[in-house]
Amino acid sequence: MLDLLNTSSGIAVTLDKQQTTQSAIRKPRVLAMNLRAHQLSAVMCFFMLLTGCNPVSPLLSTKDTPVHLLELDAFDANAEPIVVPDLQPLLTSEGMKRFVATDIANVANDRLRVRRLIDKLADNGYYTESYDSSLTQTSASTFVTGKGNCLSHTHLFIALARQAGLDAYYEVVDAPPTYSTDRGVLEHQTHIRARVLLPSRVHGSQTVSVDFNSVPTENFQGRLVTDRFAKSLHYGNDAIAYWLQGDEARAFAYILKAIDLEPEHADHWVNLATFYARKGRLEEALQLNRYALQLNSSHMVALAGIVALSDESEVHRVKTMLERYRARNPFYQLALAKRAHHNGYYTEALLYVERSIDLDRSNPELLGFRGEVLMKLTDYPAARDSYAQALRFAETDSQRNNYQQGIESAEQAADG
Repeated sequence: MLDLLNTSSGIAVTLDKQQTTQSAIRKPRVLAMNLRAHQLSAVMCFFMLLTGCNPVSPLLSTKDTPVHLLELDAFDANAEPIVVPDLQPLLTSEGMKRFVATDIANVANDRLRVRRLIDKLADNGYYTESYDSSLTQTSASTFVTGKGNCLSHTHLFIALARQAGLDAYYEVVDAPPTYSTDRGVLEHQTHIRARVLLPSRVHGSQTVSVDFNSVPTENFQGRLVTDRFAKSLHYGNDAIAYWLQGDEARAFAYILKAIDLEPEHADHWVNLATFYARKGRLEEALQLNRYALQLNSSHMVALAGIVALSDESEVHRVKTMLERYRARNPFYQLALAKRAHHNGYYTEALLYVERSIDLDRSNPELLGFRGEVLMKLTDYPAARDSYAQALRFAETDSQRNNYQQGIESAEQAADG
């Protein structure tokens, strides 16, 4: 079975192993835009999880919010109530205030102030071995530990930028979702970044977007979201983390908090549907997925949940839409390749990764993973060529080092 959960680092899941991904974040890109703006929305997505389940009886679609499913007794009558703390993602510590006080806040030019802030964070090691996909922290905690996922680093940047007198906001990027298999789960990720408004005497105003994602998003437009929205994503990520730890009652309490903050964000309802489905409550999961679809008529994870759970005629139409979406998404194909690779099905993995490359021929991640698969299949010359292609399109020193090592390993293996 395959679970999908949505996170501000996003998740769709095979719960067969757990591991934490830690790596370096490349120095954030500063993207000049005119009145544009990144959010990493942590959304636990659920679609393939239920492909092995039998369909349930049809449920009537309702425009009313399924408030009865927000009651703890409805979810688990034996669970004890959980008190959810009021998180303050942007609260600045005294150390954070000192960090920007002397050499950043007093810089007159706003654009230079943004650059100084990025450079100082980099100089203090915040982008070296600092990315932890499973860790969502407040700005103050991220400042102390230097670690966290993209939402954590965006919290930190916005808090410091505002402390330095900059007009900084959260921005959700309208980029196609990507999928990875970190922590043994298939992740459905939405992207978030920071946007800074820069006053301009000539142009009235301009904006700069600061991107902490490993996946480039500069070619995609974004939309500003409120601090409240970003806070809801934080609670949503925490809900997923507790669910993966087996603390169902706490996960339920945290996803309710996320819904309370942003009741019209479909991802939160889809994650709640996942929680119900994992408890075998398929009728309720179907109802929640349908409600999520009313909030966002193109939500592919909600569509997938309906396909998995419903036996109505609508399934044929929904399934066609879903399969069309999956077929066009190179990172969905890559996720299937990684799952096959993990299970030792290397020929199948090669088929999926070739499909992903057909959809995005210049993506180094796809080309590099094809090299890994070909190494398992002992086709060392082809593996060497694939690593060389990945090296040609590599964007970071870490990628270049990895692909160069791949080339050398393939050459050594070919020499026997």
